[in-house]
Amino acid sequence: MGALPGGLCPTNLKVLYKERTHSFVEIKNLDFLTDNLTLKHNHSLRRISNLPSLKHLQVDDCPSLEYVGDLAGLQHLHLSCPLSAECLPPWLSDLVEQQQSFRKLELQCSLPLLKRCLMGEVNWEIISQIPEVRIRAIDANEFIWYNKNPYMYDTNVGLLGSLVLGPSDKHRLSASRLVVVCVRFEATWQLGSDVLFLFLYFPFNLNVYWDHNFYLRSAREKRRAII
Repeated sequence: MGALPGGLCPTNLKVLYKERTHSFVEIKNLDFLTDNLTLKHNHSLRRISNLPSLKHLQVDDCPSLEYVGDLAGLQHLHLSCPLSAECLPPWLSDLVEQQQSFRKLELQCSLPLLKRCLMGEVNWEIISQIPEVRIRAIDANEFIWYNKNPYMYDTNVGLLGSLVLGPSDKHRLSASRLVVVCVRFEATWQLGSDVLFLFLYFPFNLNVYWDHNFYLRSAREKRRAII
């Protein structure tokens, strides 16, 4: 079978999961698929098109995929690239430019490909257009986090990485200073003096990510907690 026939699709279909279905080369015309389409290890799949109501798409190891388009309602893409992949799939750039509703990209890839997504590198032009981006290396602990608005760019690629704090690129804080802050921050969310100083010193909205699972929410929220 070369494509999934739209005529066989029930009108209330919300979720579709397809794994290792190598007979399909195209998925199209599923007008009523609304919530989630997950495609894993489908090595013959070449096209995904005309899914106007789909909100979330997950593509995991579909190396033959050449075209993804006509997804007017798409908001969230979860993409896993093979370790051998050295560049982003060509269809991703077109998808970002065409889909005005597209809000979030989660990408898992090799470390070399992740480095090509860093600010100023070859893939940054694509990454910077997406409102929210989370990239993790499959074979390492490196990551890139990016928010377009409110602006935040964070990565641990390199020694300790650096954190760019909005509202403009002029505000930069080295991750080495964050080490001191984080060790003073107790699990009960009580504030130490170093953290208090950090929040008072940066009066603008502050988003901090540290050690993959560590969050300091906005400075405004923390100042309310202090009070």
